[in-house]
Amino acid sequence: MIRQGYSPYFTKYGYAHFEPYHDRYIEAERQAQADHIGVWDQLDVNGKEMRNYDTLCSWWALRAEMVESFRRAKAAGVEDLYDSRLDYTELADSIGEHVTVFTELRAYRRTRGGDHAIVTIGSQSQPFKLFVPRAFETPEGQRIISLLSDRFVTGEYDGRTVGRPRRSYAYVSGEIKRYPEADGDPEIAVTSIDQIADQPPSR
Repeated sequence: MIRQGYSPYFTKYGYAHFEPYHDRYIEAERQAQADHIGVWDQLDVNGKEMRNYDTLCSWWALRAEMVESFRRAKAAGVEDLYDSRLDYTELADSIGEHVTVFTELRAYRRTRGGDHAIVTIGSQSQPFKLFVPRAFETPEGQRIISLLSDRFVTGEYDGRTVGRPRRSYAYVSGEIKRYPEADGDPEIAVTSIDQIADQPPSR
C-alpha cells in the first residue's frame, strides 16, 4: 500500500519496531514519492488536496521519535518509568510513589471553579490525568499552561481546537495520587514546568 501510494508510512504512534519493516516502509514511501503517485499526487487523483501529508508526516516523525526515546529508556532499564497506557495497571498501583510517566497530552480544560486545569490523555479506558493547581491564577500556573499550549497539546484547550502540530508526548514526573480519594483516577499534580520534559530521565 505504501509503495503504491495508497498510504504514507503512518508513524504517529511510533515506528514499526519489528525488523526489517521500518526500513522497508521508509524506502517504499520514498519510491512512491519519487514516482509522485497516490497520496503524493492528490491534485490529479482527487482534484484537490484532501490532507496535507507533508505537514502530517513531519508531525508524525516528531511523535515517533518521542516514542522511540521511551522504548530506548525502557530497554536501558530506567526505573520508575511508565507508559500511561501500556503500563496503566502498574501506574495505578503506584500511589504515593514518585514516578515519571510517558504520556500523550491531548487536551486541557478548566475545572468548574475556573482556577485549576485538568490535562487529559485522550483515553477513557486508561484515565490518567495531570492536575495543574491555580493554573490561571499564578505566574507559574500560567507558564505551565503556555508550555502545554505552545509545545504539547494537540486537541482542545480552553474551548479552542488546536490545528497545528505539537509534540503531543511528554515525560511528566511527580507523585502519583488518586482523585477523588481512594477510588479515583491516578493523576500527578504539576506545579512547575520542570516536571514536564521532552526526554526521559537518565538511568
